[in-house]
Amino acid sequence: MLIYQSLLENMFKVLLSDALSEPSDEEILVRALRSQWVDLHAFTRHKSLKFETPGFELSLIATGE
Repeated sequence: MLIYQSLLENMFKVLLSDALSEPSDEEILVRALRSQWVDLHAFTRHKSLKFETPGFELSLIATGE
């Protein structure tokens, strides 16, 4: 989520491209996720970014309260 830039956010890419193509299914999905991402609480966003860390694995045992 930190490195994603849609075509609308990257104006140089839009201005320099010859013709805009239809967005891929993945682009549509990421746009939807990105629009919901900004509404998350800051702590939830912080914890969710751990899933993008290479080698991140969920613990097999739940701990805490």
